[in-house]
Amino acid sequence: MKQFTIGKRITLGFGAIIGTTLVVGALAIGAMWQASNGAKMMSEDYVPEVDIASRISAGMSQVRMNAYNYQFTEDRTYLDKARKALIDVKTGVEDAQKLAARSTVLVKLRELVKDAPQLIAAYERALDDTEKLDQRLDQCREAAHSNAEKATKLVETLIADQNSKLKQEIEAKAEAAVLSERHTKITEFNRVVDILNATRVANYRSQALRDSSVLTAALDSYRQADRICEAVTPLVKTPDGKKNLAEARTALQAYAATLNTQIATLAEQTTNGERRASAGVAVEKFTSTLQEAAEKGAANVATASAGSLRTASFSTVIGVIIALVLGLVAATIIVRTIGSVLRRVAESLAAGAEQTAAAAGQIASSSQSLAEGSSEQAASLEETSASLEEITSMVRRNAESAAKAKELATQARAAADTGSSDMTEMESAMNDIRASSAEVAKIVKDIDEIAFQTNILALNAAVEAAR
Repeated sequence: MKQFTIGKRITLGFGAIIGTTLVVGALAIGAMWQASNGAKMMSEDYVPEVDIASRISAGMSQVRMNAYNYQFTEDRTYLDKARKALIDVKTGVEDAQKLAARSTVLVKLRELVKDAPQLIAAYERALDDTEKLDQRLDQCREAAHSNAEKATKLVETLIADQNSKLKQEIEAKAEAAVLSERHTKITEFNRVVDILNATRVANYRSQALRDSSVLTAALDSYRQADRICEAVTPLVKTPDGKKNLAEARTALQAYAATLNTQIATLAEQTTNGERRASAGVAVEKFTSTLQEAAEKGAANVATASAGSLRTASFSTVIGVIIALVLGLVAATIIVRTIGSVLRRVAESLAAGAEQTAAAAGQIASSSQSLAEGSSEQAASLEETSASLEEITSMVRRNAESAAKAKELATQARAAADTGSSDMTEMESAMNDIRASSAEVAKIVKDIDEIAFQTNILALNAAVEAAR
């Protein structure tokens, strides 16, 4: 840590804070993502499942209630309502099947909807049988009423005929045995009417109570009416009387037959009612299981989402606290370490300042010496300058000599044809020129040496000035 620079220490502190923030952010984002998935499952899977289960349950309740009302009142309005509600239930089952097909999480729904169409179909068959049995029961009632009216009318006709003949016999002062026989027939026919009326009352009561046992008990007494007619048959002598009695017995037997059919229909209706109730219970069990599974799934997802949100909130709070603590710790450490570094730097600068001051004193003395040397060098430079002026004048004279030599060479080249004497003179002039050139070369060499020495002096002066 002591080898770290200030930049590294600040970077390390802020890096720790940023790293903690990133970790906390990642945890919070993960928890929020889980909560988002839970909300998506709620909106796309569990809420529709709860809605469908509620629709099926409410629809099935309407179906069963209207079916019971129809069974006991035989009002087709209730049957129509039951069938309409059953259509809604079928639609709900279809929606449940579609939801189960597209959902990947509603495993329970996928298992339940497999048997739902069969359950609904079983209840619908029972409802259809209820309608058929009610129609058959209506037919039995109409036939029973018709046979009872016919039998009553025929027996009353027999009674009226017997009363008319009894009146005639009384007026004719017939024998007591004849009158007693007539009275017996009237009495028995009246008993038949009473039994028939009592049976009809029992039939109405049985229909009102939906209890076939009341009608069954009445039929046990009703069989006595046929026995009475059978016993009275030998006493009826006239052809019309015999015909009316035979028709009355037929009507009484037909009425008994329709009552037996009615009892069987009532028993079958009771069995069908139990079967329909069982099918309704199965459907209600399906809907309640479906609704319970949907509500449980929704509750689990809601709990998980709430837990994820709590985790995100808790992680965020803890992360912020940790980041703050790390920030404070890092700031404290950075401030302390930077302070120590700055103290060391200040100490180093103070020591450097002292050394600089000492060096400045040395430089000052060196500068004074350099100034003296520079004065000497300046005098030397003046002398060198004078020498350079002399050299310049000599160079100028040499240039003039060179120009003259060129002119002479031209004249010599022009006079080359005049003779050897002129050549001798020209050679002598060339020797002079060679001597002059040697002197010029010597002077140039001296100038170079002087320039080199000047450069060395200038360099030493610069070094001393720098010191």
